Amino acid sequence: MDEYQYPLFFEAKDTTDKEKDKIRRHFQKRRDSGGGECGTIESAGGNVYRICFREKEDQERVLLRKFHTILLPCGELRLTVSRNNPPPSLDQPSTSQSASTSQSASTSQSQTFTKAETKSLEKIFRLDIFLLNFLRDNFKAYKVLLKQLSTIGCTLELDFDEEEAVVRGDIEKGPGGAFGSAEKWEIQVDRVFIWLTECYICYHVVETNKAKILLQDLSFVRDDIKVYRDGGYPVVVGEVQAINEIITKLEKSLPTRKELPIVEKQFKLVEEEFKGEMRAHYPEVKILTVNAIIILEGPDMEVQSGATKLYELIKKVKQKRVKVCPALMSFIPSSGAISKYQARFQQSFRNPVSLEVESDLVLSSLSSSSLDEAEAAVQRDFAVANVQLEGAAAVTPDLDRVKEILIKAKNEANIGEFRVDVSFIPGPSGTASTKVQLVGYSENVNKLKEVLHDYQINQVWTQELLNLPNPNLIDCFDRIVNLIGMKQTGVTLKASHSPYPCVLVSGPRCEVKKAQQSLTSVLASLASDTVALHGPGAQRYFQAEGKVGKELVESSCQVIIKEQPCVPIPNVKTEPRRMSNVISSLASRLLTRLPSKTIGSTPAIKTRLEIKLDSLVDTQVNVMVVPMLKKDLTSTKIGKCLMEKTRNAINSKFESKAAKCTVAPGDVLQVDAPPSLGCSTLFFIECLPWDGVRGQSVKALGDGLKRCLDLCVQKAFLTVAFPVIGPGIVLKYPMKEAVQVLTENIHQFGLSASSGSLSTIQVIIKPDYPDSEECYHDVYRQLSSIMNQGGQAIFSSLTSDLDDISMTVGGGVKLQLVFGDITNETTDAVVNTTDFVNLHNNGVCKDILTIAGPEVEAELKAVKETKGVYISQPGLFPCQAILHVCGQRDAVVIEQRVCSIVVKCATLRFKSVAIPAICAGTGGLDPGIVAGAILRGVKTAITLNPLCCLTDIRLVLIKINVFLAFKEEAMQMFSTAAINRVPVPQIPNLQQQQQPPSPVGADLNIVLTSSVSQQSVFHVLGLCRQDVDDAITKLKGLYQAQCSTHTFKKEELKGLTQDDMKDLKQLVETEGLYVQKDQFSQGDLTVSGLKDKVKPGDADD
Repeated sequence: MDEYQYPLFFEAKDTTDKEKDKIRRHFQKRRDSGGGECGTIESAGGNVYRICFREKEDQERVLLRKFHTILLPCGELRLTVSRNNPPPSLDQPSTSQSASTSQSASTSQSQTFTKAETKSLEKIFRLDIFLLNFLRDNFKAYKVLLKQLSTIGCTLELDFDEEEAVVRGDIEKGPGGAFGSAEKWEIQVDRVFIWLTECYICYHVVETNKAKILLQDLSFVRDDIKVYRDGGYPVVVGEVQAINEIITKLEKSLPTRKELPIVEKQFKLVEEEFKGEMRAHYPEVKILTVNAIIILEGPDMEVQSGATKLYELIKKVKQKRVKVCPALMSFIPSSGAISKYQARFQQSFRNPVSLEVESDLVLSSLSSSSLDEAEAAVQRDFAVANVQLEGAAAVTPDLDRVKEILIKAKNEANIGEFRVDVSFIPGPSGTASTKVQLVGYSENVNKLKEVLHDYQINQVWTQELLNLPNPNLIDCFDRIVNLIGMKQTGVTLKASHSPYPCVLVSGPRCEVKKAQQSLTSVLASLASDTVALHGPGAQRYFQAEGKVGKELVESSCQVIIKEQPCVPIPNVKTEPRRMSNVISSLASRLLTRLPSKTIGSTPAIKTRLEIKLDSLVDTQVNVMVVPMLKKDLTSTKIGKCLMEKTRNAINSKFESKAAKCTVAPGDVLQVDAPPSLGCSTLFFIECLPWDGVRGQSVKALGDGLKRCLDLCVQKAFLTVAFPVIGPGIVLKYPMKEAVQVLTENIHQFGLSASSGSLSTIQVIIKPDYPDSEECYHDVYRQLSSIMNQGGQAIFSSLTSDLDDISMTVGGGVKLQLVFGDITNETTDAVVNTTDFVNLHNNGVCKDILTIAGPEVEAELKAVKETKGVYISQPGLFPCQAILHVCGQRDAVVIEQRVCSIVVKCATLRFKSVAIPAICAGTGGLDPGIVAGAILRGVKTAITLNPLCCLTDIRLVLIKINVFLAFKEEAMQMFSTAAINRVPVPQIPNLQQQQQPPSPVGADLNIVLTSSVSQQSVFHVLGLCRQDVDDAITKLKGLYQAQCSTHTFKKEELKGLTQDDMKDLKQLVETEGLYVQKDQFSQGDLTVSGLKDKVKPGDADD
């Protein structure tokens, strides 16, 4: 057989079929020979035989053994196998016993033996092994055989190893003597076995197709039929009639071929389901398509069943007719969509769907759901749109433009395949209308609709009115547009007062609508608030020297600050020269009472020095000075902060400038600042790392600082901010050296001939650095030392964010915030904060006890009760008593303790007391919490208890962050009118000398009525509430930093006449000052306003 392609050859003499079969089974058994599945043994000529294996590996394993020994009934057979046909050999070994050859598969070989000593007979029948297995497995057949043998006095033994049936009988029981009885007995036994071989046969099914049918059809297996598969093919054993029926049935089961008159197009609709059914139930049937005809090939019964199933499926095919408009019925075939969707519907759905065009679109499928999906796909993928053109668009020349646009879009869509068509249908005669019909794929139809819609919308010009939520916005609308960053692409915005305050929005209709919606939304979301500053001087300040500061607040906070008209100032018809004389005369009257050294002829000094506690990048100035190394923006921490603050906006500006020039150490690179910074210009100084006091680094830094100040004068800048450059991880300057270089260059600038327009030099110290306190003290000390030169002032003032803050609170008590060390205080009472246990921990307690001495410490150790306030002797501390308290790290307790301290000081008739920030140091409480508790305690004590003697409460704060926290809390808790933030020159007491007699009863109310109702009001508009609040805070800070409050004592005003008071009234109105009576002292006047207007020494300017 073709499947057995790997032969082996061997020689054997006089081999029977049964012996060949046993040899074959030897080669089938891998454990005996190494072989496997093989065919029958065939003669190759003479005594040479051939056997073929299915697998080459089996052939090779058999060849590994040269000799194969097989045990046959007649003896051992020794075979030599080879790959090729060997030549004939005369010395071929034969079996050791002779054996007769049976001519039939069911014929047996037999030998008869007589055992004389036992007088018994024995006959051996060599039977087919499959027949032996049948007798073993079929008890009924075996029982019949035994019954027949028992009638002649015989017994039976089946030997499966030798493939023999051994029959035994007694010779004496036979008639006619021993020989006669043996002969008769043998004849009777032979008859039994002849019956056996004639009644049962072994059918070897060697044809592959029959073997498959036999093994797959369970109907062939019955109780009286056995199927054995020990060899390479099945063997059926049973009665002759049953086996013949099986043979007939197998013959009928051979493949048949049937052509079915079903066209391929119909078959495609049921193909998948039909093939699935055939694979499941009739796997032997082949399905062929020849010349568009369906052919089934296989077992006859299965073929017939398959044909029936196919006809049933064809009958189940459903149809759906889809009505579409004539335009689509014309487009679909002409566009090639039929074949395209036919292929798509065959693959996309659970059951294939066919598409045909008749009077309607016809869809066919086995599945109703697939038909619905296909219909939905057709309805979704194809569309017809009719767009009516009216007015100018429906007639020439606009209609020609529409046609041009649509035809161009259609041609672009149809590149590659026909996807959309356009037609223009004129309207009724005499009407200016045209209908545009778009037909094709929905995607392309919609795109052409968009093109047409876009033309109609975007080419039509329109103008709309936009109402403003606040009519006052009309005057600054252009600034609002810039603030919100609105792009006006294709739209014109124009503020108009007619017919009412509004905005005219002009442009294409769609852009106008978008602009209206956007503007309405943004304007509604804007935050706004008003801030009122006492006295009209605030408005004057921000219109003059404070204008730049206001603009910087606007840019940094992204707000608009609009001045509102204040209460009109009386029209004083005094000539300018006369007013100057009035001011000089009035000032001289007051100043004659001052010591002579306070009156000088020093020329006007414009530049003032300020120490600011802030981050440089958050400062509001014209110019910021930044260090850099090797022309690298991010080489220093300040540069990195600039990048973060501006979100990298500074980088492009810096790189653009840096690429155009070469800088050496000490050179300055000038860069325009982005809007997110509170300055207009940045000066970058090229620096060198520290190389010693006499090294090049100090010279380079000094040159750069001098160059920055000179540039400020040249370019007429008003304000500049310097950090302390050097004491960082990059440049590594010692702190004192860095401060020295900076202050020395500021000093030299002050000594120069002119400071130009530069009014303010700020030194910026970041408050949250570990060495901030050290840096501040060094800067303040150095700047204080350069304020005068040779007895002449070279700077107008030195102020600091850490200057003492003084405020007048209830009962005439002055509350002061002092940045300093409490051990330097000389008040009547000093407060010590302690837990009464750990007296030597670093902090206030250790410092105070170190000065007070061991006696106070010993007294404190003996204290058992820690609640309330404990008063001890001062020891060596320069005060009258020390008050010891424990805050218990609790804000409520701290507030109670402070209240008790104030009350006790008043009770003990102390005039002054110094209080530290209780629990803000080693206590570890948040400074803001401590500040609130202490200030509330002071306020409660003053409010609830009359303080007859206590006039001065000093809160002494040694840490910058603590001072700033107290300052912030005080600003919120107490009225700003009662706070004096900047120290002003004190007017000495009038000398007791002979003065001309003063008129009695000068009316002070004249001055008061001129200022009490005047305010400067500003409207602040921003993108969010936080921006507005920040801007208000900064605006107040700018103004308050320039303000001062001074109280003129009653004694100082005695020399003024009624005419002088009238002149003073004019002075107040002209200079925009705010005057009120001192609420605690009768006859005193408190004057508030800009510093240079309040200070009496400035009257000579």
